[in-house]
Amino acid sequence: MHRYVTEKLKDLPGIKLRPSNDPEGEIGISLNLLLPTKDLRDEFMKAMTAENVPMSVGILGTINLPTMGYIADKVVPHPHWPSFNTPRGKAMQYGPECSPRSIDLKSHYASLYIGPKWTDDDLNDVVSAVTKVHAALLG
Repeated sequence: MHRYVTEKLKDLPGIKLRPSNDPEGEIGISLNLLLPTKDLRDEFMKAMTAENVPMSVGILGTINLPTMGYIADKVVPHPHWPSFNTPRGKAMQYGPECSPRSIDLKSHYASLYIGPKWTDDDLNDVVSAVTKVHAALLG
């Protein structure tokens, strides 16, 4: 399913598909499109929703750990947990300022969950919607 959709969309100019480190073993639960800017991503998502193919912000299944509150604040499950109590752990800085490139890059992604029971018609609807919205915004 995922492979079918990505094959159909891989050559659209101005959009990049999130690369896979294991294309043959890819689970393929989401389609992740990297757009040139956050604003264009927002327009793209709005237009996809109008095509009845709503997308999510960011990349499905990813977490930027250094920006998570409990890590940025160095909260541990037990006071003797060593992660942030060593000299190195105390010196490390976490939070949004430690990964601005990752945060910016993630803000350019639009994601779509691909269900395991989707039919060929569902997949073709996604391809048609992405192609139509691409032509309108990037074509």
